[in-house]
Amino acid sequence: MPIDQTRIFAIIREIEQTPHDELKDMDRELLLSIRQTLQEHKREVDKVLLRLAFVDEQQLN
Repeated sequence: MPIDQTRIFAIIREIEQTPHDELKDMDRELLLSIRQTLQEHKREVDKVLLRLAFVDEQQLN
């Protein structure tokens, strides 16, 4: 099931704004699920950044 990128950014903003103590009180399974989802997207972003870096380097040479 595809994940809505807008929802991912909303989760990121929400976590950024949540005090550390409140994060510690959140459900562990939920936090692990969020972490896994973000890591999957990080891998996708890293792949695209590598492709763009390669193209950029090719254009410089």
